[in-house]
Amino acid sequence: MRISIAATVITAALLSGAVLQGQDNQRAEKQLLVALRLYEGDKLLASFRLETADNQLMTFVSGGEACIGWDASDTRVVPVGTWLRGQVRFVNDEKVGFDLTLGNTTKARDTPGRFELFTESTRTIADVFLGEDVTLRLPAAHGKKQVWADLSIEKVES
Repeated sequence: MRISIAATVITAALLSGAVLQGQDNQRAEKQLLVALRLYEGDKLLASFRLETADNQLMTFVSGGEACIGWDASDTRVVPVGTWLRGQVRFVNDEKVGFDLTLGNTTKARDTPGRFELFTESTRTIADVFLGEDVTLRLPAAHGKKQVWADLSIEKVES
């Protein structure tokens, strides 16, 4: 089954506190803006700007969903496609650190009584200057185009 990359879902999860505080909605934490461009071969799949709080988990998914289940009472939906998950944090006024995993999940095959997914991923941990372009790449599978992402991280001025 070929999954269309047409549907794109963005989720920025903030797990350890509110981003907005008080009556005037001022930012309670330092914010980072991640500019992300996702490719398969030379084809641009998605281009987004994600805002997240300092050192908070974020997730970006570009792809679709696969329904699994063997009867109407036991049906689930699982995301498939290319994804980026991780955290970015301030190191100092000029640098940010990140721990990001770029992955691609596809339906492996139909097996009676079982649903198999194939996931490949690469994890990168680094400190970079604000605004520096970073490229993350998945190894190219035989006969398939390489999946990769370009990103840069900026400080959000309040």
